[in-house]
Amino acid sequence: MPATSLTSTLPPALPGEQGQHYAFIRQAIPACLVQSSAKRRQALKQAAPHVPGWYDKASQAHKDQLNTLLQARCESLNLLEKTLQKIQSVNAFAQPLLEAALKDNGHDLDVNLTWLRLYSPTEDAFGVRTGGFKVRTFSLLQAALHNFEAQEAKPGYFNSASGFITEPDARGHFERHATTLGIDAFVKLCRELDLGAKYQAYLKSAVHPADVVSEGVLREQYIRHQQDAFAAAALMAQLKGDITESDYALLLRVLAGEQKIMLGDKQIWYRTPCLMNLHLQGCLVIEPCVEHRYSDWFIVYIPDDPEHPIKRYASFDEFSRALTARLQAGPQRDAERTEATPITDFQQFFSQFVAYKDRPYYFRRLTELVVDAPPQPFGSQWLRSEWGRLATTLVAPVLSPLTQVKTEPQPKVRVGVTDPNFNINMDSIKGLWVAVDLWPQRFESLRKRMLDNARAQAISTADADEAASARRVQHYLNMGLFGVNLLAMVIPPLGAVMAVVMAGQLLYEVLEGAIELGEGDREAGWAHITDVVENLAMLAVGGAAFHFTVSPFIEGLKAVKLPSGKTRLWKPDLAPYEYARAIPEGALPNEHGVHQINGASVIALEDKRFKVRHEPVHDRYVIEHPSRADAYEPALAHNGTGAWHHELERPLSWEGARLMRRLGPVVDGFSDAVLEQIRHVSGVDEDVLRRLHVESEPVPAILLDTIRQFRAYDSAMQVAQGIGAGALSDALCSYAAALAVELPGWPAGKAIEAFAGTELSGASVKYGDVNAALVDTLQVRRTELMTGKLPERIVGFLTETQMDALVGRYTSRVTAERITALQKKMQERAVLVRARLMRSLYTEQQPMTDAAVTLIQRDFKRLPNLMVREMLAEATPQERAALDSTGRIPLDLAQRARVLQQDVRLSLAYEGLYLDAMAEQDTEALVLNTLKNLPGWTDDLRLEVREGEHGGELRASFGADDATDRKVLVRVGDGRYEARNARDEHLHGADDLYASLQHALPDRHRQALGFTHVAQGEQLKQTIIAHALPRDSLRAVLKMQPRTQPLFKLPSRLVDGRIGYP
Repeated sequence: MPATSLTSTLPPALPGEQGQHYAFIRQAIPACLVQSSAKRRQALKQAAPHVPGWYDKASQAHKDQLNTLLQARCESLNLLEKTLQKIQSVNAFAQPLLEAALKDNGHDLDVNLTWLRLYSPTEDAFGVRTGGFKVRTFSLLQAALHNFEAQEAKPGYFNSASGFITEPDARGHFERHATTLGIDAFVKLCRELDLGAKYQAYLKSAVHPADVVSEGVLREQYIRHQQDAFAAAALMAQLKGDITESDYALLLRVLAGEQKIMLGDKQIWYRTPCLMNLHLQGCLVIEPCVEHRYSDWFIVYIPDDPEHPIKRYASFDEFSRALTARLQAGPQRDAERTEATPITDFQQFFSQFVAYKDRPYYFRRLTELVVDAPPQPFGSQWLRSEWGRLATTLVAPVLSPLTQVKTEPQPKVRVGVTDPNFNINMDSIKGLWVAVDLWPQRFESLRKRMLDNARAQAISTADADEAASARRVQHYLNMGLFGVNLLAMVIPPLGAVMAVVMAGQLLYEVLEGAIELGEGDREAGWAHITDVVENLAMLAVGGAAFHFTVSPFIEGLKAVKLPSGKTRLWKPDLAPYEYARAIPEGALPNEHGVHQINGASVIALEDKRFKVRHEPVHDRYVIEHPSRADAYEPALAHNGTGAWHHELERPLSWEGARLMRRLGPVVDGFSDAVLEQIRHVSGVDEDVLRRLHVESEPVPAILLDTIRQFRAYDSAMQVAQGIGAGALSDALCSYAAALAVELPGWPAGKAIEAFAGTELSGASVKYGDVNAALVDTLQVRRTELMTGKLPERIVGFLTETQMDALVGRYTSRVTAERITALQKKMQERAVLVRARLMRSLYTEQQPMTDAAVTLIQRDFKRLPNLMVREMLAEATPQERAALDSTGRIPLDLAQRARVLQQDVRLSLAYEGLYLDAMAEQDTEALVLNTLKNLPGWTDDLRLEVREGEHGGELRASFGADDATDRKVLVRVGDGRYEARNARDEHLHGADDLYASLQHALPDRHRQALGFTHVAQGEQLKQTIIAHALPRDSLRAVLKMQPRTQPLFKLPSRLVDGRIGYP
């Protein structure tokens, strides 16, 4: 948070539509920013809302340190700006004086809207008129400030076409301005008024005040701001990697004003970098070297440089190449060399370090004429170069016609130089080996620059007579430099890098994870923050509040506490928190559903993964950011068995398979459709699951048990599929050996011994004849079982006669074909006994039992371990004590056990709808009695399921005993039935329940249901499942008591005092 709060410096915020986070944003904004000038606030608003990568990687301590330095820089700049605001700009100073002089001469003219168009004769390099004219167009104020040379004051110097005009529009169109003022009279007035001399005198008194106190204040404020800006730039340079830690330590000594700093045997010298033989005013080279020797490296300070305000260079050539590259205009194709090159942002920025009088030259040196430009006056190119300028200064210091190179014929197009040589070097400040007191010297340099620039901006009559000001004025007009604020060099506009850093800092103070936000979100957030800044600025000066539209993005943020205790506004989005690494295939989580990956605790939520951390103090889990240790950590809730949800989720809105999917790893591998089947079978309502997720309750035991049954059935089917594919998992491969010895025709006295390891030694399990001799035992490795090699091994182990009995005597004796035939037999066996396989696999999943569980299951054998444990966990201490001490089940506990056992019976009945091999007697009753719910069903049909034969035991029935038509389904195996009519005539061979039922239905019933073809058993199945009887109706069919009716009526006290039943 900023060190200086706005709470005590600003009036209360106005009520209104300011948004829910207005108060927080208000206190996060530094007071100095609100108190800064409107121009700098606008520059900050226009800054790109980008958090630099180097800033994001900085430690919290460095961020806090930089924040303090930036605030100090802002505060000192505000003070300096307040002091310098008293100094008038050249235009503000000159305008009233010019208007008054014109009025005194009888002319009431608007000096900004009234313009002057002058046609002046052109001359060649020797001062001879060429017969052509050069045109200048500027306002009266601009003309007066830049004054006129003595020769221009001669009557008739300007062509008669010259005159006063209106301000040209964007297309250069204007009208003649009617006035009695003549050109010669105006030129004379400007020379006599001498605005340049007046402004120079005014400015000198302002920057060199006679009052010692005022001068001391100006000096102290300027030096303080220069040091604050240098300190912030130095720390940024270190954080960006532009300087080393030792460099930063050196800069701190420079900042402190230490004199004659030594680095070993080298002294620190201060130089001024030069470009085109022009001193770069305000820039600084810090050079460590021994006197009269070259330095190995140096540091360059370019205040507010958009990329590197402070940077270390290994050599001057490196610096020269880097600066040259940045000063060049963007690369141009040859086809574009006919189009003018605009001034680049960096060229414009860098011009602030060039003296005002040299800026036209600076800008022209950055460009060159196109190939087809008009021919230039003799020697003009050389005279415009650095060496030409230097030579004429030395040889002919008093300007002569030879050295006064007139403006060359103007080509239409100038383009960026293609192979520039900007003559970059450096110069001493006071003398090559003269030490200087840096900060006071920079102040003195500033005052000199201000006066020099004022002399170039407002030209005195004496100066106008000494130089070809007309040519310079034309340059200024071409470059658009008229009206440049003199104080901009003292208080430059907010630099790009500083604006970005300040924007990034403010974003960081307000928005959590600002660097991770999308560009649109950052822009929306930044626009809102800067609107709040403007609102506070208006309030601070007693003005009307700046009204702004509340950002929907900001309103959608959530105020959160960071691990550091600081508050930030966080976008509720976990995308930046996603853990990139995949969970290894086959990896198992712990009991909470947490995986360990390379030392990280990871959970999976749907298709995303998150790194989590347990907080022992609050006994809760939070999501860790993958890269930012100081990031907000969203809270997690879990039920202890893998059902997790984070703070952004609303489980009450979840529906369908998602409620099941979010139970955690226990449901991994199931499709959404199967998950809905599991929930339907268990009878757990969606609202129960919603409450489970919201309250982090345990998963109902009946649901967990159903999941295990479906898992076991799926594994049983995988055994058959794996045998057929020749690939079995480690957990299931042993079933291949067990199924092989069960095949009809397996020779007596033979066995298969499966070893647990990769060698034929160690732990093993024997299948078949456990007493078989070694010679009659096929020994196989576990890897052979997993890779489907068992059929091949068996074919090689048994004799031809034994194989004939196993796969059939008519099977080809080709080894490969016998292997394939055996593989098929084993797969068919697995499908046939899949119900038994499922029960075996299900039993393996059961948790260990204890004495209490065993006691309950003694009387309630169909209750699975999970449900018994759940019931015992809810038992009262008295019930547990009675159970443990007497070995008998208390009455209330027994009643609950009976209810649970009924629930199990119902679940198994519905389970058979989906798991064909598990269709038991109750499932058959459910299927048959659901027929009446099917659309189009007609009565007058009796359907029966009987065991083993037509007259076998009745398992289930539907329809009246006296119905006119009767069909029987004979159960011949697990999930296998034969359809027969009342006369025991076969209607269809062995098939599953639904296919057999479809064949048993008379034509009119099938047609009424819409299943006209006997092969539509699968469609019939899906329709029956969709219209299955509800649980209460199934209870009635199975003659079970209703769920709401107690199984026991508890005894009560009778009239005579006895306990019993009335």
